[in-house]
Amino acid sequence: VMVLLTSTFSVEGMSDGAPVGACRTMAPMHGPAAQTGDGPFTVTMAPHAAGDRLSLSAVYSVTIQSSNTDTFKGIFCQARAAGTARDAVSPGFGVFTTATGLKTVDCSGQTGLSAMNAAGAITHSGPLGSAGAGVTSLSFTWTSPATVVGDLAMKCSVVQARDTFYVQIPSVTLKAPVPIPPMVPTTTAPATTRSRRTLVDDCIGTSPTKFCFRQPSNCTGVDCTYLYIHDIVGESLSVFIGARVGNGTGWAAVGYSRDNVMGNDDVLACEEDTAGNVVAKSLRNNGRTSVVASGGVGAYLSNISASREDNLIFCRFSRPLVTNSSQHFDLREPLTYFYAMRKAGRGSPTGPLSGMHDTIPVSSSSKIRASDVGLPSSGQSGISSGCAQCLQLVLGMLLFSFLSISTAQ
Repeated sequence: VMVLLTSTFSVEGMSDGAPVGACRTMAPMHGPAAQTGDGPFTVTMAPHAAGDRLSLSAVYSVTIQSSNTDTFKGIFCQARAAGTARDAVSPGFGVFTTATGLKTVDCSGQTGLSAMNAAGAITHSGPLGSAGAGVTSLSFTWTSPATVVGDLAMKCSVVQARDTFYVQIPSVTLKAPVPIPPMVPTTTAPATTRSRRTLVDDCIGTSPTKFCFRQPSNCTGVDCTYLYIHDIVGESLSVFIGARVGNGTGWAAVGYSRDNVMGNDDVLACEEDTAGNVVAKSLRNNGRTSVVASGGVGAYLSNISASREDNLIFCRFSRPLVTNSSQHFDLREPLTYFYAMRKAGRGSPTGPLSGMHDTIPVSSSSKIRASDVGLPSSGQSGISSGCAQCLQLVLGMLLFSFLSISTAQ
């Protein structure tokens, strides 16, 4: 019996997971040298694509996948500094969540790895798959660090058998977030005289990253009902939002969505409050409720100017493309844009925005990456038209509470 047990262990390697000693180079503590390259295995992150920046304190799904029918029975993963050699000693960053068949490893006591937390690595708790036969795919979750630590890559060592394993297979690089400027409190500005001609002039230009949406599409400023413009300036998005709301409390807003469904969106808004001040706001749309974003309504907004002219309100401000708030999206991501407004005297004047939108929001016909778009000569880009408006109508009817302040379910 003892001979049989010893033989089984020598074939399977560390059947109950990688030991703490694997924390330094991520190599299994058994068998010969590792295989070269990545073999048939890949490591992917979601939501993440090549070139994307890492979101801080965000939950990612990590997947190890075989490109053929080859199975694997064990893993050991850490998020490490991108570009380090496969045999390098490096700490891991972020926190892994345990799952069936998996356990976290505390590497913090190892020399040179004291900066790691107690769940900074993950391994198998027993041979993977039915009766330990192995799997061709495995997914688990990882939460990114709360502070900027540089470019990272998810690296996984994959064990097929005692003598067959691959070390530190990397994901695409998780680019570090850009430096975050300090939060600037919201500011308000009473109505001032301003030329309506500016509304049109802002929609004209040759900047490769300038974007404009206006309703109607051929409006000339004086007759515009809604206008949204943005441009990238350094590491920030310079935003203009304006609308013809009439006399009294009203607002105009844009929602940035990772899907094409309203809800759970990053929202920027311009509103005239009941005191007659026009205010720029940063919000989070959570289903039927528009809630204040992390840090307050003016968090991360700067260079704010806001005003009213006749029946028009408009706000100019800047926001970093990437912030350290989990409620904000990286505005360099491909995002669906929703354009919404509320005219004065419609809805109930309570909550972060004074009443829900009073028309069906218009959405972009496809996802927009702020860093890739330019302003066409027509002064209009990325809007829906034709039968796409029919789809917007259906979505609007089903999800009619975009930016609603109602908490009713």
